[in-house]
Amino acid sequence: MLPLMSKHLFIIRHAKTEEIQMEQDDFDRELLPRGHSDANLIAKTLIELNHLPDKIYSSPAVRTTQTARIFCEVMKINFQEIVFEDSIYEASLQALLNLIVNFDESAEKVFLIGHNPSLCMLADYLTEEEIY
Repeated sequence: MLPLMSKHLFIIRHAKTEEIQMEQDDFDRELLPRGHSDANLIAKTLIELNHLPDKIYSSPAVRTTQTARIFCEVMKINFQEIVFEDSIYEASLQALLNLIVNFDESAEKVFLIGHNPSLCMLADYLTEEEIY
C-alpha cells in the first residue's frame, strides 16, 4: 500500500510595494523597505513552523520576484529553482486553477507568489468563503 501524501498550497501575496507612479508600468513596481522586512519576517516564521517549500511558483513581476528572492535567501533555497510563470501576473481564477493542476506532482509543499485580487479569488474559491 502506498503512503498517502498530503499536499499544501501556500498562497502568498507579494510584500508591501510602492504606489504606482505616473508613467510607471505596474509590472515594474518594487517593494518598499517595509515590504523587505515583512517578507523576511514571514519567511523566518515559515521556517519556524517547518514550512519549507518543495517548489515555488511566482509571477515574474518585480515585486513578486523580490519577495521570492527574500524567501530564497532566508530559507537557503536556490533562487534559480523558482518557476516564474507569466500567467500568474493579472491572472484569472481559471488561469490559477490551470496552473495548480499542473504543479510538479512530487512537490508536497508549494508556494504560489502572486497578486491580488487573483489570490483572494483563488482563496475564496478553494475555501468556499470570502477572504479579505
